[in-house]
Amino acid sequence: PIFSPTGRVVGFGARKLRPDDPLGKYINSPETPVYNKSKILYGIFQSKEAIREKDFVILVEGYADLITVYQAGIKNIVASSGTALTSDQINLISRYTKNITIVYDADSAGSAAALRGVDLILERDLDVRVASLPEGEDPDSFVKKHGGKAFQDMVSGAVSFVDFIAQAYERQGKLATPEGQAQTVRTIIGTIAKMKDELKRNFYIKHVAEKYRL
Repeated sequence: PIFSPTGRVVGFGARKLRPDDPLGKYINSPETPVYNKSKILYGIFQSKEAIREKDFVILVEGYADLITVYQAGIKNIVASSGTALTSDQINLISRYTKNITIVYDADSAGSAAALRGVDLILERDLDVRVASLPEGEDPDSFVKKHGGKAFQDMVSGAVSFVDFIAQAYERQGKLATPEGQAQTVRTIIGTIAKMKDELKRNFYIKHVAEKYRL
């Protein structure tokens, strides 16, 4: 069941069990006047008090990811239900906290989704950090293998979006050349430009200037 923030069931979601299932990885109820998946976050009703108390939220992709992490005792968590993060979902989070830590899958699609999410979050004037999972892991598999404490430690070690972008480009070998470095810095600056807070923007520009000796 998918609950609204006030605790009413508005739809249902599922994750496929067999790899050969022709449907998508995540299956949701069809959209209705009360259920629009781009406007709702899975787990928000159960997690909202923990999010307020800890003053940050962990954002994952899927139902199984959220359930496994929540069962391991980490309750300030929501999932975007297998859809790309939307402005409406960020506005919903902003009712409870201004601090988001994204934990997406380690593959390139996960990294790309995290980068898109970072831009949207900064445009809405919230703060964002990114925790990277080891290659081939998602939050569900990571917690089953290593336990909740290891997941908590990984979230605590989340990096700023500046370092996340730099690490993503480094993995692609882009920091090895001046052209690649220029592209990396341009991408970071493009993301900083999304911030509405001028003071915050200036501090990030200074951080990037010092990091790349510009």
